[in-house]
Amino acid sequence: MNRRQFISFASGPIVSAGIGLLTLPIIAWQFSGEDVGRNAIYQVTVALAVVIFVLGLDQAFVREYHETADWRRLFKSCFTPGFIALLGATAACVAYAPNLSRLLYGKEESLWIVLTAVSVILAYANRFLSLILRVQERGLEFSATQILPKLAVILLLLAYPMLHVKVEFRDLLLVNLIAAVTVCAVLIFNLRRDLRSIALSQVSRDELRTLLKFGLPLIGAGLASWSLNATSSLTLRSMSTFAELGIYSMTVSFAGAALVLQAVFSTIWMPTVYKWVAAGEGDAQISSAIRIVLALACLIGALTGSLSRLIDFVLPPGYQTVKFLLAACMTQSLFYTVSEAAAIGINVQRKTSLALATAVCALAVNVLFSFMLVPKYGARGAAAANTIAFLAFCIVRTEFSARSWSSIPRKRIHTNVAVLAAAAVVTAFSSTYDGSFAVQTILWSLLFVGFAYQFRCEIRELVRLTLGIRSA
Repeated sequence: MNRRQFISFASGPIVSAGIGLLTLPIIAWQFSGEDVGRNAIYQVTVALAVVIFVLGLDQAFVREYHETADWRRLFKSCFTPGFIALLGATAACVAYAPNLSRLLYGKEESLWIVLTAVSVILAYANRFLSLILRVQERGLEFSATQILPKLAVILLLLAYPMLHVKVEFRDLLLVNLIAAVTVCAVLIFNLRRDLRSIALSQVSRDELRTLLKFGLPLIGAGLASWSLNATSSLTLRSMSTFAELGIYSMTVSFAGAALVLQAVFSTIWMPTVYKWVAAGEGDAQISSAIRIVLALACLIGALTGSLSRLIDFVLPPGYQTVKFLLAACMTQSLFYTVSEAAAIGINVQRKTSLALATAVCALAVNVLFSFMLVPKYGARGAAAANTIAFLAFCIVRTEFSARSWSSIPRKRIHTNVAVLAAAAVVTAFSSTYDGSFAVQTILWSLLFVGFAYQFRCEIRELVRLTLGIRSA
């Protein structure tokens, strides 16, 4: 992948993350803390439904795209089974809408469940359709589908004050739904020629069996990964208050800035590595990428801890705890990205059962620490539990990959992510002590300088790549 292609794919996550960060203060000022907490449950629910109903076939499509003679038939074989199951499940959920609404959102509002159900269908379709743009390396179009929903959300939220109406959670659901409709319409328009051919193709039962063999273990892995992300929110929902959930949700949303690194890397990494493997090359590039991703994760984490005080200038009163939790919540995406680089061997070798084992192990850690910490410490306990769980996820996943495909130097990875996790957890729990944040800022700044010195060679290598030297 050359510099132009990299920029075309990277622009989507970067711009959408920037718009997302601008959106967060708007949501915090317009909606109550309880509605911010409900929005977290909405996001968790949509993510869960997509994880279940894609049946792992989204990853199967990306894995097999370069090795199939008819990618349109492959796409239809991957898309159809889950979509049919999703429509049936959606009808059942709508039938029990009042009960589901009370369970998820704390109120019996059937409309909330209907809007959530439609959002799930659109999220499923958008997930698969966007993969076509990715594997075809249509970077600008792919990035546009990531930017448009964020842009739609912020424009709609800015419009509410002009209407002089009192906003509630329903309005937040409508904003998310309209954004999903927008991106789906754009995807269908961009892929209209391919979609005609896909509609006329036939699903191969033999191929579907092979795909499900690869994909079905990923349902378990996906559920465990979803649970890993959602355990803290669900524990706060059941053992704490919507207000504490709102604080945690807002912190996680700001920490979503780290998703830029995760999204850029994941978007480019897997398809590119599969292409290398199919061509019998790529060992040197993989080793280089792992070192660079580790360096970026450590530097971004330390910089976040140093500058997190700036959050106080954009959020309303009541969110002062966010600055203490930000580093802990951001490490979760950073650790996932490091593991994504270091654990490529699991998918290359098609040993998807190891992905399940990794996620289950980390989930067990998360559940244990969430039940220990959340009832007493609320959002602080949730952030700490998730950090410890993702640390375990990164370490175990890296070890499994090294033992199943190609051994990589792991000591450096494990040591640095452990240091980052320890600093983040200590910062989260120091929020109850006056004056502690000044000390934490100094410590994070020193940590940043230490990481910069340690990874000076990787920084120079990254600069050379950014200036246009081909990485593939």
